[in-house]
Amino acid sequence: MVFFKGCPLSCPWCANPESRSHKITYMRRKALCLECDECEMDVEECPSGAYEQVGTDMTLDEVIAQVAKDDVFFDTSNGGITLSGGEILTQAHFAIELLTKLKQLGYRTAVETSGHGNSTQLSRIGELCDEVLFDFKIMDAQKAKSVIGLNVEKVLGNFKMLVEQECNVIPRLPLIPGYTLDL
Repeated sequence: MVFFKGCPLSCPWCANPESRSHKITYMRRKALCLECDECEMDVEECPSGAYEQVGTDMTLDEVIAQVAKDDVFFDTSNGGITLSGGEILTQAHFAIELLTKLKQLGYRTAVETSGHGNSTQLSRIGELCDEVLFDFKIMDAQKAKSVIGLNVEKVLGNFKMLVEQECNVIPRLPLIPGYTLDL
């Protein structure tokens, strides 16, 4: 799994809230923190290892080298690489480069997306990967806009486009009480 940082949405149920910002951030694991104030948010100075850097700037070759470390698992399981986030469409140019290279190297690939992004770039991503895990968030247009900042019409248009391209699209919808469970 390759996680991309950056997401334009603000889903209250987000599984990876540390991925929302494009910037390298730091996360404190409260259970490990000694509350000694020695580190003052400096990852390298934290005596208990409670602070962890979230995100690393990497080149295409660095990502490929990291992925290749798991080749034995991919070979024995018929698995592959999933690009996730955040939202990969916020870094679509890099995602396209990475998927192109992974395809050349023979990897199976999937992407997770909310579909909230540039249609042309998403179309290209759909052509390059084996599966698109398409996460519908909130289908009520007004609620989607006010709660998470999502344009439902744009998302539905992008979903339709991928289906018409005959991409292997797997639609998903989280069941979240108070948000999506009241369908």
